Amino acid sequence: FMIIHAPKFPEADSLALFQSLSKDDQDTIRLYCVDQLLALSQVIPYQKSSTILLSAIKACAEDKSWRLRYALADKIVEVGKCLDPDAILHYLSTYYANFLQDAESEVRTVAVSRNAEFCKLIDGTTIVKRIIPALKKLSTDNFVHVRKALAENLLSMAPLIGNANTNEHVLPMFLTLLKDESAEVRLPLLRNLEDLNRVGVETLSQNLVPTITQLASEKKWRVRMAIIELFPILAKILGEAIFNEKFGNLCLSWLDDNVFAIRESAMKNLQQLTIVLGSKWAEKNILPKLLNYQMHTNYLFRMTPLFAIPMMAPYLSQEAIEKTVVPFILNQIADKVPNIR
Repeated sequence: FMIIHAPKFPEADSLALFQSLSKDDQDTIRLYCVDQLLALSQVIPYQKSSTILLSAIKACAEDKSWRLRYALADKIVEVGKCLDPDAILHYLSTYYANFLQDAESEVRTVAVSRNAEFCKLIDGTTIVKRIIPALKKLSTDNFVHVRKALAENLLSMAPLIGNANTNEHVLPMFLTLLKDESAEVRLPLLRNLEDLNRVGVETLSQNLVPTITQLASEKKWRVRMAIIELFPILAKILGEAIFNEKFGNLCLSWLDDNVFAIRESAMKNLQQLTIVLGSKWAEKNILPKLLNYQMHTNYLFRMTPLFAIPMMAPYLSQEAIEKTVVPFILNQIADKVPNIR
């Protein structure tokens, strides 16, 4: 209403109406204050409305109704964009840190889910001094959805606070969550590994191996598939030598999985690894093992290289195609199973 009728509606009346609604006895009415606060910031200059806006934000942040605190935590980034840097630094960042420690798990969850974007509104020093202490407590929160939200947003702080602070503050939380009993918590960490590329490679490899190995054999095939999709990122971060040592055999083991979707994903993974690590790597480490499948007694597994090699072929050298791939294909023509031929 205020946005549509702003030219005809006096600013003083808009502010008075907003103040009245923000102090209503019913929390179902006060619940709309966050959206109205955002609308108010669009029609009235900040210089005129700042006192009332900050007062309303404080009231919402300290409201006894958890739903109102949830509403503000949910829109914390949008609210921050309505304020000046000084107000964000001295007021909003404090309220946000309080939301991260709220008694209600729903408030903590929505607050930490906004962490990646909110931290872009403040400086690295404030993140380290005000936000990270609150996040550390969430790494062992009793509620899995809180820990999952933290895992999804934790590593995004690494580029904002620098290498030293990442190693000192973020990495310990990362390692704690990496050992979490829930796969729902561990997987988001691994998906965002590229944000942690400033941490030493050796440190990463030492701590990732046990977790990835464990998740690679999860009973839930969708978890195994999610891990497979991470391997090109791991190869890029770790480099050929460490990747071969730690995960070389693992990336091939999925070709024997009982679920076809996993075998198919493993083949696509080999293609992406060939792109990342190069033709020579694939010709040395992958092709010989793929060709061994032509001797498998089960024809479904003999089909594996027939699916995988064409995916890799555009990225293999001409010499490998002529000396290895073509003879292999010609040999398969003589297979007794029609599906192979």
